[in-house]
Amino acid sequence: MAIRVRTFRDTGELKDFLEDNELGQEDFKYLGQNSSGHLEILFDDAEEIFSQAAGAAGTVTLADGERLHTVWCVGATSATVEIFGGTAIPVPAGSWFSHNFKGKLKGNATKTIVFTDTTSYFVTSIDRS
Repeated sequence: MAIRVRTFRDTGELKDFLEDNELGQEDFKYLGQNSSGHLEILFDDAEEIFSQAAGAAGTVTLADGERLHTVWCVGATSATVEIFGGTAIPVPAGSWFSHNFKGKLKGNATKTIVFTDTTSYFVTSIDRS
């Protein structure tokens, strides 16, 4: 069970954190204020289920309720990665691309990550259903 306490300067910062991580009031418990007047919040991450996919090149499609967490890929030659129908991100020969997502991606209906000419990729997602 992954339980953690986080500190927030004010309710605005807490609200932004909740929105970025698609959390609601049921996902935390207010503990009070610390000696600095900051909010102490208890989160229980036990319900987060991580999924992963890996391969050489291809397409990964997230299921309904899944939120993208990490994308990593490498290419021996020039490669690209396209996330949720966005612009193809170039990966120069012999280089890698990596990104951890803090919140949900907005404005894109497709939930696919397309790896073209990559030699290896790895994707993790969180099931928020």
